[in-house]
Amino acid sequence: MAIIGKFIANFCALFLAINISGHLSAFLSVSAKLQPKQVRKTLLNSVYFTFFICIGFMFFCGLIFALTAIRSVDLQIAAGILLLVFSICALLRREEEVFASKSSTLFPAAAQLIITSEFLVMLLALMSLNGFIMTVLTLLINLIVVLYFLINSSKVIGLLEPNGVKIISRVFNMLLCAYAVMLIRQAIIALLS
Repeated sequence: MAIIGKFIANFCALFLAINISGHLSAFLSVSAKLQPKQVRKTLLNSVYFTFFICIGFMFFCGLIFALTAIRSVDLQIAAGILLLVFSICALLRREEEVFASKSSTLFPAAAQLIITSEFLVMLLALMSLNGFIMTVLTLLINLIVVLYFLINSSKVIGLLEPNGVKIISRVFNMLLCAYAVMLIRQAIIALLS
């Protein structure tokens, strides 16, 4: 039961870091002129690309951590501070600025929506907390969920309306902010005990 609880916590943390609701409108504007089959194929390629890039990133960073004196609490504090900064910046940023930074072609846009700084930092934090295997499984399930949301982005936006999507995105950023504070708090408690 403890493993299932950890897995659910990992999934939620990574899902918050991806914050797919904040990117649905941008993705829809890039993919609107394409055929549904073409969108699906490109999204599948983007998810494969993202998965293998993330595995390589985690393996490379894990190797660096093993060869240096960086401890998991060091990484936890650094990740917490970075996530706190990213989530506060996202809360203060205007929506136009978010959309302006996205690529105008579908393949880079889809991968760029997933592989954000917040996402990479969260991957490292989760890897240091729960190990490589659980983080890879969490990553895989998250990518499947993201793929579903992106394929059905027009339906999701139609259901929630643009304002609803913006509100959910802000809630995700607030929760990410709280998660960042928790990471820092846990690391400080671990250092003091």
